Amino acid sequence: MGAYAPFGFSVKWPNDAPFRTSGIEGSLDCFTLNPVVAWQIHPTLSIAAGPTFSYSKVKLLQGITPGIYPPPAPTDEFEFEGDNWSYGFNAGLLWQPHPQWSFGASYRSPNRAEYHGDATFRFPAPVIESGASSRLDFPSDRHRGRLLPAFHELELRV
Repeated sequence: MGAYAPFGFSVKWPNDAPFRTSGIEGSLDCFTLNPVVAWQIHPTLSIAAGPTFSYSKVKLLQGITPGIYPPPAPTDEFEFEGDNWSYGFNAGLLWQPHPQWSFGASYRSPNRAEYHGDATFRFPAPVIESGASSRLDFPSDRHRGRLLPAFHELELRV
């Protein structure tokens, strides 16, 4: 069973930034559970695969008007917060033709998070709240590598 955070970020800018209509604050948190089943097909060859279950939540805060006005900073904002589960799979291959040589490859499928949550428009007056949704596509991930001994106690992973 694997448990990890494959993606994530957080950023915060001053409310009076000139690019406030693009974003003042944003965050993405993602956590993935990944049960895996492996099978040794041959003494030198193993394969593995399993589903991925990813929970993520997103928050976006952006200004509605540009921050080019003199102080005080504008108070108009759009905020979206949402969360959801997304699903995918992964697979791996390990070939060890010699006890000191290993070659491997792995693949994680792309998945799409369909966020459902709340949107809030804040003007000086009134405040408007509504249900909202958004979508984020997470990319696939491919790796390959080899393990070769460099010295007696040193391994080189490429």
